[in-house]
Amino acid sequence: MKKIYIGALAAVIVVSSIIFLNTGNSLDYVVTVDDEIAQLEAELLAVEEYIAAGTLTVEQATEAKVKILNRLEKINTSVSDTSSAKLSESQKQQLNDGLNRLKQVLVTYQSTLNTVDNQAIESKVNEKVRSKGGSSKLSTVVIDTIETVEDVTQDVVEDYQPDESLDEQVDEIADEANNDSDETAEFSDEETDLEDSEVVETDETTTDGENEAVNEEESTDTDAATGTEETNL
Repeated sequence: MKKIYIGALAAVIVVSSIIFLNTGNSLDYVVTVDDEIAQLEAELLAVEEYIAAGTLTVEQATEAKVKILNRLEKINTSVSDTSSAKLSESQKQQLNDGLNRLKQVLVTYQSTLNTVDNQAIESKVNEKVRSKGGSSKLSTVVIDTIETVEDVTQDVVEDYQPDESLDEQVDEIADEANNDSDETAEFSDEETDLEDSEVVETDETTTDGENEAVNEEESTDTDAATGTEETNL
């Protein structure tokens, strides 16, 4: 009887430990996402104050972009881990709230993100970001992160209801970012075509110059030959 009691107690301890560890991990993931979003908000607010005062330096913009990209990468990783964890109802709500806060960050600080993009030194950003893909336009990276968080939220929250007002604003920013990317790509193509045209023109100029030189040389040889014949006569 004593052995049965001990065995049952051991089984309870094992099951409780598994539940505790799973809950702890899922709690860590959700807390990490929440914490990173909170720090992201605070950093963008500080940058916005520098911009308003006209004191944002290139170095500060570069450092800010590195921090923002690394935070977004950490949010992506934590949310991906959350998708396989068991979440309580309060954790699901916390994740849902975090998603809406991230959308609000994009809407509120879109201009700030663009300013950081314009002033940051991209080569230095590339050296310091954690993601292997390197840096990119901040609005685009935030939108990609929002999509990742939303995909996971839809999977784990059974009655997920998106904030339609926020979604409309996010979609507008996404469309604007896509249009900017298309314009940049078209401008790059135009530059390439212009460079190719200049190369062709240079080649044609060189060919014309070579032809003129050959014609002059032939004319000189002819004149020399004519002069020799006249002398012989």
